[in-house]
Amino acid sequence: MSEICFLQGLSIGRIVNTIWDPKYSKLLQGLWKHNLTCQIIEEALECQINFKPKSIEWKIKGEGPTILELSSPKLNFKAAKTLEKFNIFYTNQLILQDDKTLATWSQLKLIKSATRKGRKPIWFEYLESIVLQDSNTRKIKDDFYINTDLRRLAIPNLQHLAADKRIKDWVITKEIDSKPILGHIIKKNSNSVLIEH
Repeated sequence: MSEICFLQGLSIGRIVNTIWDPKYSKLLQGLWKHNLTCQIIEEALECQINFKPKSIEWKIKGEGPTILELSSPKLNFKAAKTLEKFNIFYTNQLILQDDKTLATWSQLKLIKSATRKGRKPIWFEYLESIVLQDSNTRKIKDDFYINTDLRRLAIPNLQHLAADKRIKDWVITKEIDSKPILGHIIKKNSNSVLIEH
């Protein structure tokens, strides 16, 4: 049971390895307020008691700075739960397929099939202030450019269209030799749809 609690604590803390930097101690104590196992481990580390669990494997593959490294001053329990739900550990998971553009908060929520209502969170605004070179074009700074296949943000959860003709789904379509088109269904039949883009 304690192994499960430990893994849950690593997940909510957006920690990519079983060893973490002590400078995040205060933040992690807040995130782990309901996790006694992680609180005890954190207290042991503060007393300079080090250990490495043998039976627990926890290594999240990725490149570049983690969300914890860049956004730690603005992270809180609610933000950590959102990041856990979206399964985001690394900043480059927020970079779109063109490798140079940071996703907007609305795009991120759309890709992760979450409701787009509500304002942009403080931790995301803080991250944008660090990562973005130009907030209008959303181009990222060269320091954050990483050409990798480990980014998983731009792969949305695909779902079938609703059979109910009253539901006007959003769709992505692509013709041969053209760019993908995002559109809103205006009219649908059993074998075709009319979209507005």
